[in-house]
Amino acid sequence: NNYEGLPDDYASRLDAVLHEAGYQTFLNGKYDWSTGSHSENVFLDAWTTYARFAYDVNATGGWPLETMCASNGTVAPGGGPGGINSTHSSDWAATAAATAWIAACNKTAPFFVYTGHSIVHPDYVTTKYWRDQIDASKIRVPAWRPLTELHPCDFQATVLKGCAPPDDQAAAFYAEARRREVRAIYYAMIAEFDEMVGAYVDAVNAAGAEKNTIFVVTSDHGDMQMEKQQFYKMTPYDASASVPMVIADGRFPDRRSVSTTPTQLIDIFPTILDLAGVAAPPGLDGLSLRPLLEGRTLGRESVVSQFHGDDIATSWFLAVGVFDNATFKLIRWGNGSHHPPLLFDLDADPNEDSDLSSSRPDVVAAMDAMLLGVVDYPAVANDVAAYDYRSLAAWTDQTPNWRDAMAAPDLRWHPVFAPDNATFEKNVAEVERVLASGPAVLPCRAALAWPPEEGGSDS
Repeated sequence: NNYEGLPDDYASRLDAVLHEAGYQTFLNGKYDWSTGSHSENVFLDAWTTYARFAYDVNATGGWPLETMCASNGTVAPGGGPGGINSTHSSDWAATAAATAWIAACNKTAPFFVYTGHSIVHPDYVTTKYWRDQIDASKIRVPAWRPLTELHPCDFQATVLKGCAPPDDQAAAFYAEARRREVRAIYYAMIAEFDEMVGAYVDAVNAAGAEKNTIFVVTSDHGDMQMEKQQFYKMTPYDASASVPMVIADGRFPDRRSVSTTPTQLIDIFPTILDLAGVAAPPGLDGLSLRPLLEGRTLGRESVVSQFHGDDIATSWFLAVGVFDNATFKLIRWGNGSHHPPLLFDLDADPNEDSDLSSSRPDVVAAMDAMLLGVVDYPAVANDVAAYDYRSLAAWTDQTPNWRDAMAAPDLRWHPVFAPDNATFEKNVAEVERVLASGPAVLPCRAALAWPPEEGGSDS
């Protein structure tokens, strides 16, 4: 939840290591790496992951913490190339500042530029110019299963993200045309971002540095984009957890290939240092991807990921690896004691619709052992639950009138936690129960209403 990010004086960040090696450095845009850089809303959501708050999906949409999932997206009039009347002016401003710095920097010394763009991210907003670049008829619209058929952990994420509207809003929300348009707007944002990337290429070319510059274009997360009736990130499925990466080395303009070897974002740090000829600091977890760029093998055929934060019902862990010449993904929920694993063949089933855990127990066992070899997920899930409990207890101890503070208007769950809501006393009592009971990893809930006797069925 970014509560434990990097301190401001951290000296081993990538740009700091390059600067120490003689590189000119320029950073702008979104960083998102500082301690405590997210809101109290995000903290409280994460710290109450296992609270059994009352909800009723059919009546109120459950316990939604987000509002954007029900949006149709926004297409503003006008727009144009080069940032003309763009709905993402801050990203164009960051692009302009970075490219101006490239033009002005000392060309006899090496340089490093980092820009964190926010454009390809909810809210889904674009202009007519960029929306017109997208042929919506070519967009695949994901099919949705009934809520009662979703995995319990997926169901809870769907509800928390506001993607399970009450009955009186269901007709508009479930329309296939709405899903298609939201995805079209997302692709339009990607198209506009692509032009921003082109501005950096143009700046390097204009500086005469194109034959000695390396571009890395990637993202910190994907977007569910209506897959599995969700939007945004925070899930172990590829739409959210897998991201593109393009590395273009101007020293080798004819080197073009596509690698399907599983890699990780933590590989970027050692990769850039390796390509720049700078010694890596000790203790880096990732590997340099230089062998893949040179047509060699990486020496690693599996990667892992994990998430603990908001908009989820439990911690999750995943492993991606190659077995029998196929790329599989294993997903583990919580500490592994409440829900069986999921297994997907990402080559044959890229949308992750068919769970193979029952038919391929050999792959499950092998990947589970591999995952445990990297992260002891049962222990980590239990540790996270204990951390969340301690954090929540400290917040309630230090916050005057914490019960009222939990219903503050600036928190995203205000509509379902507000004092004038019928469930307010139940929600406060549930927080008090959590504080009195101590930390525990609990199963995801699949009931359409909670407590189950109030309209839903427990699972």
